[in-house]
Amino acid sequence: MRNLHLSLVARAPVAAALIAAGLAVAPRADQRAPSPGGIFRPQWTLQTKGSISSSPAVSAGLVYIGSDDGAVYAAAAADGSVRWRFQTHGAVVSSPAVSGDRLFVGSRDGKVYALDAASGARVWEFATGGPVTSSPAIADGVVYVGSGDEYLYAIDARSGQQKWRAAARGAVTASPTVAGGMVYYFGLFDRLYAVDIQSHEVRWQLKADGATFARPPLVAAGTLYFGTEDGSVLAIDAATGKAVEITRVGGNVTAVPLLVGGRLYVASWDKQLHAIDLKSRRALWNLPTGGPLYSSPAACDDIVYAASWDGRVHAVDAITGEKKGEFATNGPVISSPAIRGPSLYVGSGDGFLYALTIPCRDGGLQ
Repeated sequence: MRNLHLSLVARAPVAAALIAAGLAVAPRADQRAPSPGGIFRPQWTLQTKGSISSSPAVSAGLVYIGSDDGAVYAAAAADGSVRWRFQTHGAVVSSPAVSGDRLFVGSRDGKVYALDAASGARVWEFATGGPVTSSPAIADGVVYVGSGDEYLYAIDARSGQQKWRAAARGAVTASPTVAGGMVYYFGLFDRLYAVDIQSHEVRWQLKADGATFARPPLVAAGTLYFGTEDGSVLAIDAATGKAVEITRVGGNVTAVPLLVGGRLYVASWDKQLHAIDLKSRRALWNLPTGGPLYSSPAACDDIVYAASWDGRVHAVDAITGEKKGEFATNGPVISSPAIRGPSLYVGSGDGFLYALTIPCRDGGLQ
């Protein structure tokens, strides 16, 4: 195993991250009907007026998605009918987050919005000094979100008032993760920060070889998992920041890995979905796709779903790696699939939100 060249620094200023979800996408010139295959069955589509980089959120029978047209959409999960549309003044690549009766989302207009989840009515807006491509994380009545103005913000979810903020040395475009009394997020290019949400102090920071991007680290059983630009997949002790390399794949890893049944599923720019046994760190299988994978996989009933830049959503057996089918959209897909019951929802660079029927009974894991 190669040297990681990681440096651990205690109590340093919090910094910023580069976002994969902010990549510009555009519909294909050769527009054609999307093609189903294998286990996928189309339910409905919702057309927006811009490409979609945002990942959907599903709650209380509604599907929420942002679009580069500057709007947030709420569609009925059953039939795709638009229940409401809220217009911001910038592209919405931030993925909506729902907590209770409110929806929280950022916009490139520099604001964080709290909306009534049922009606779309604006409850409050919070202005930052830069574009907000970070997706909010909500914990204990606090909204955590990054901005291009080089700050991570903690905002009261009910009032919209700032509770505290942490200075950075670059744009905070990555989405934070909150767990165990800490908020974790990436700094620009190569730094992961762990901040105590009570004292607001940086407990540790980790510098890695390769740049890290928009997706937040996966936190499970006291360990953080994420990938880097050079293809390393790392396991980090959440309390101390000590890093161990699990494996190395052939391309940049910007997506949140998926952990199911002791297996880690890693999407990579090397055009493959990788399955890794976490205990032995052995590669179990690789699924080749037709394009780089920027978004995070999801799973249900021993099937893993992953989307790729060539516009396809892939279904693969979680154990064997056998491909079960694919669904082709008309644009690059960097939106992460969301699963609820027998339905999978995903956005595409062609401007459409897709709802697909899949064989899922347990509700799915994202």
